[in-house]
Amino acid sequence: MDFSSCFLNTISIFLIPLFSHFAAASGGTVSITQFPAFSTQRYCVQECIYSGRTNGAPPLPWSLSCNQPYSDSCMCRTDLASSASSMLADCINSACSDSPPDITSAQSLYSAYCASSLPLVSAIPTLSIESQEAFSSLRGCVQDCIYSGPSDGSGALPRALQCWGTPAYDGCVCRSDMVSTANSFLTICASKYCSGNTDDIASAVSAYTAYCDGAMNKAAVTAATGGGAAASTAASTGARNTGTSVKATGSASSSPTSSSTGAPSSGKGGLSTGAIVGIVVGPLCSILVAGATIYMRCIRHKKKMEVLETQSPSGIKAWR
Repeated sequence: MDFSSCFLNTISIFLIPLFSHFAAASGGTVSITQFPAFSTQRYCVQECIYSGRTNGAPPLPWSLSCNQPYSDSCMCRTDLASSASSMLADCINSACSDSPPDITSAQSLYSAYCASSLPLVSAIPTLSIESQEAFSSLRGCVQDCIYSGPSDGSGALPRALQCWGTPAYDGCVCRSDMVSTANSFLTICASKYCSGNTDDIASAVSAYTAYCDGAMNKAAVTAATGGGAAASTAASTGARNTGTSVKATGSASSSPTSSSTGAPSSGKGGLSTGAIVGIVVGPLCSILVAGATIYMRCIRHKKKMEVLETQSPSGIKAWR
């Protein structure tokens, strides 16, 4: 083995991990579905953001021409924020029957996620109205309009509100903009299955209202004090997007721009320049030190081989 082979083979041991590390650090994979704020969205909203499609492509990254593996550095690019906002508005207009609160909620979720300002919580409050004393006092025909047991999945009321999931979440079922829809459903359902009994209709609405008032008050107290099982922590220390934080400005009437269907523009996403420098310089300094050490060892090895060669019998060269 000659001097150049010795040096190149050894230094490659250090270079390969460096480039692997740099590639991995260029942008985290999309994890928006892991946040409580996503779980509490209505099903029609989730479907427009990152739920499965028949072709397996999540709607939002796909509309932005972000290829697999779907990364934050692509989905959260500041130059694509307007396209993302427009796509969400158009999709939710269709999927959620023109619901402005859902559009606003989805756009806020996207903006908060890309700005790394979403909280992580240790527990998400789930719907537990069936365990309340007021629920047990309801007639069966009323209970069935709300929740009729484990075999009912998420329950009749959550399904009517598109708050699907097992279990359903308070943050979706008790949303202030859903109260009117919930009351209308309970009124119609209780009237149908309880033979129009006005007391049953009133008790159904009252049970729902009382439960949600308590659930929302508890959530507000927990958020204000920072205590309890749902104490939040920072989602991360740096924004997922580059430049200034994403501002979702699309409205219900906006339409996708060319960026939503074409290839992403040349604007760069991912880590900031300072972060990239920090990632590269640290390992690079270590490599330079290691390279210098290897170089000196190879020099000594070469000199040793030259000495052995001069001491070897004529015509026989020492192995290098």
